[in-house]
Amino acid sequence: MHFLYFVVIPKEEAEDKQGAMEYAIGFLEENGFAGDSGIYTCPKADWYEVGGRWSGAFTSLQEWYKDFDLKVSKLLKKKYPELESGVDGVFYGSKNKEKQKEEAIEEVIKIWDECKPEEYSNISCPIGRSGTFSWGKSPRHDTDDIMLMTSDLFKKMKKEYKEVEFIDTEEQMEGTIDMLKEEHAINKWWVVIDYHN
Repeated sequence: MHFLYFVVIPKEEAEDKQGAMEYAIGFLEENGFAGDSGIYTCPKADWYEVGGRWSGAFTSLQEWYKDFDLKVSKLLKKKYPELESGVDGVFYGSKNKEKQKEEAIEEVIKIWDECKPEEYSNISCPIGRSGTFSWGKSPRHDTDDIMLMTSDLFKKMKKEYKEVEFIDTEEQMEGTIDMLKEEHAINKWWVVIDYHN
């Protein structure tokens, strides 16, 4: 089964998003997150990747994303009703449905390009991000899977992801987002992790 997880890193540990992602992967690897030693003496995961099935988790909390999501839902309902499980992270097993899914993703990407604000101009559509698993160094992510947490974003996360776990790398404390106070969350790097166990 796949689970969403967040790695929280002090701001001063990374100069940019790439550095924060590398720090998160290093922390998880050093502590046996998907191995056999460290904090996680009994590994939490079989394997993991940055972003993965939850790539775009932060972006989906943005106000403008609701319009994008509504347009995608209407498109799928009207033009692709046989894709009952959606188009993201789904394998239908039927060549016909897989072809329809590919066509639908192309249309979804066009909607993404119309809806996303300027600051997302270099961010790919979270639906249909492709790639294969590569032990934590995933191509199935984009820069929106690593964020410097703001007060506004954290408030949205407390509502949407309240029962999702995180690890604070500085405190080496794990818990669920609902137990985390804002002053311990903001102005820190947050990295989206998809793990399987």
